[in-house]
Amino acid sequence: MEYKTEVDPRRVAQDLVELLRLETDIAYSKCRSSVISLVAMLKDDLNIAQLQPVFDYLNQEDLLDVDGCVDAQRLSSCLKAINGFKEDSQQRSWSLYEDEQTIVDRLNELSSLVRFSDSRVPIHVFADNDYRSSFDLVEFYQMETRLTVKLALVDALLVLCRIDRKFVDIQLQTGLAVYVVGDIAANESELGSKCVQLLTLLFCTGHAPPIGHYDALNDGFVQRILEAINDASTSEKFAELCMNFLLSFNLHFIENNESLVIKALLQSNVTSAFIQRFLLLANREEDPVWPFAGEPPYASSVLKMLRDLLATAQLGDRLFYSNDVSVLVNILLRELADCSPGKRRITVLQAVREMTCNTSLAAGRVDDFSEVVGSIRDSEDSLDEEKSLAAEIVDKLASK
Repeated sequence: MEYKTEVDPRRVAQDLVELLRLETDIAYSKCRSSVISLVAMLKDDLNIAQLQPVFDYLNQEDLLDVDGCVDAQRLSSCLKAINGFKEDSQQRSWSLYEDEQTIVDRLNELSSLVRFSDSRVPIHVFADNDYRSSFDLVEFYQMETRLTVKLALVDALLVLCRIDRKFVDIQLQTGLAVYVVGDIAANESELGSKCVQLLTLLFCTGHAPPIGHYDALNDGFVQRILEAINDASTSEKFAELCMNFLLSFNLHFIENNESLVIKALLQSNVTSAFIQRFLLLANREEDPVWPFAGEPPYASSVLKMLRDLLATAQLGDRLFYSNDVSVLVNILLRELADCSPGKRRITVLQAVREMTCNTSLAAGRVDDFSEVVGSIRDSEDSLDEEKSLAAEIVDKLASK
């Protein structure tokens, strides 16, 4: 008698995607899309009806076995090996450099797995041991001296922080920010550039670090970052990274007079390079520091910085030259006209209020501001906070 083994269509769907993932090392999402296209063609063109349940499972969101998939197994194995390198006392012996390439390869494998697997997999694997493995990476970075290993570690930490903000919140409370500050040298080294990117990520949620971090993230450090932006010899890429860090770092300071960024600007001879770069970002209406899907918990790091600049009486009139003022005013008027009610428009109104109270920048466009702000004040769709801010601005403009 002939027996037929019953085929599990869900298992077949999972195996097909994982096979392509293993053979090509392309992203899980692309592997799944490719398999869906292939199975659809075979099912329809060759009239293979048995593939219909496989096709149906491929299109289900819960297809992935997050805990048991190959990527989860590989990631767990990789983390175990990396922790072994960290713990291995021989790594601090005379044979220090013998395993260097092996360690780098494992760290690169970790980065690849986190980057190309379904994001639910690394989130699950790291959370499974209360994120102990992410702490291990930070400890490894702290104790490491070899450049190639540090570069690979920073790459892994960057990829990890970009997949879920939970990792950012966790790493900000470790000593990671302090450790990378020491590797941001005055020159534009590869490690320094990556460390600036990592710092930008760590502060992108607007959360404050432990108080002890300010021993390293102090006035002097912020001043060095600002000087790099103002230095004409700084490359465009590194200046952009430094600008993004200042925007990100400034987010967690609630009051402008507490901000180390604002304090550094007050103490600096700021060149047009900083303002031109800042206005370019403001004109794009994009937030360069928020890497995650969905809205950030704040309106915009750029608008927050603008509000803080204009709220500082000694800065507003000093920073913006005549041509800059025209650009700034046009940006603010456009934002007010285009923004829907909500936190972004509230932040823009706060910036305009600070500009009218602390600077003379709006002097040439009083009528324009009065008209657009007045319409917000009088609109039934405006939020109460928006109406209050708008009324305050209109009254201030009327007195000028």
